[in-house]
Amino acid sequence: MVPNDMPYITPDTLKPLIDELKNFDATTYIYPNGHLENALMAVRRTVTLQFMNLLADYGRSKIFDLIRGGLPKALFLNPLVHGVELKNLINVNTRDELINVNVNVHEQVIKSDVSIVREYSINDVLSRRLNKIMGSLWYTLITGDPWPEFRLYTEAGLHFLAAHVLLDSVNENVKQLGRRILTSLGVSKA
Repeated sequence: MVPNDMPYITPDTLKPLIDELKNFDATTYIYPNGHLENALMAVRRTVTLQFMNLLADYGRSKIFDLIRGGLPKALFLNPLVHGVELKNLINVNTRDELINVNVNVHEQVIKSDVSIVREYSINDVLSRRLNKIMGSLWYTLITGDPWPEFRLYTEAGLHFLAAHVLLDSVNENVKQLGRRILTSLGVSKA
């Protein structure tokens, strides 16, 4: 999946996503500071269709919910490890962003690729087998407990995803923490 607002995307940017898909349900890039820029990802069609329908049943419309834990096996590629320029990954929404390309990565917490492999199937989600789906989006949605998923992403350095887990909380103080994490990553909208 390639968003239509990525003018600097190249075939060399897409190749690692596709090459790494053989062992995962989804692959995407994560900036070295833990920020996920956009919805650029490669997915396994058969697995994704099952989980996309279930996401829709839960009223979820963000495409990155697939990579967040809607799919069991995800690989987050560090673009620097794969020789991909960070500029190739930006999405552009305004003329100013197109003219003044600025990729600002403050801290490097992601030094290599990060794989998140959870051993669950669509049946585990449908049957609500909590021990199988713990640490996934499904567990958070079913139980209302964001902390196992938050901890998984935080420990892996996937701070963007950890922040979005907090935004799903029913507690406003927890949501505020999620917004603050996103602000620290330079995200102005969630």
